[in-house]
Amino acid sequence: ATLGVTGALTAKSTVSGAAATFTTIAGTSLALQGGSITSANLVWDVESVGNGATIAAATDFALVTAGNRSNVTLPAAAAGKNLRVKLSSSIGDVFVKAGSGDLIEGEPFILMESTGSAITCVAYDAQSWFIV
Repeated sequence: ATLGVTGALTAKSTVSGAAATFTTIAGTSLALQGGSITSANLVWDVESVGNGATIAAATDFALVTAGNRSNVTLPAAAAGKNLRVKLSSSIGDVFVKAGSGDLIEGEPFILMESTGSAITCVAYDAQSWFIV
């Protein structure tokens, strides 16, 4: 059977069967088999940010495009959220700040010093970002 949905779909119970494939979820193909979800063609939400900007909560990759010694703020931490931040080729020395009440590795901010440098941030819970 095929289920066509426009908008959000929330499963209130168990999805079962030998295998199921979900297609055209934000351009992503997902397969559910043996209790694991696998993905092909994952599409990241991307954004370019400048001095004083807060990265949007839905963003997966943020390219910092403005300002030596500028400030960019992470979105509120949410357990399991992954976020990549990269300095564009002409930008260096950017302070990446945690959102209100959050910390990055136990600190309120980190300094990305090198032009072109990148970090991957993972939120452990609703207040703690870690760099991996």
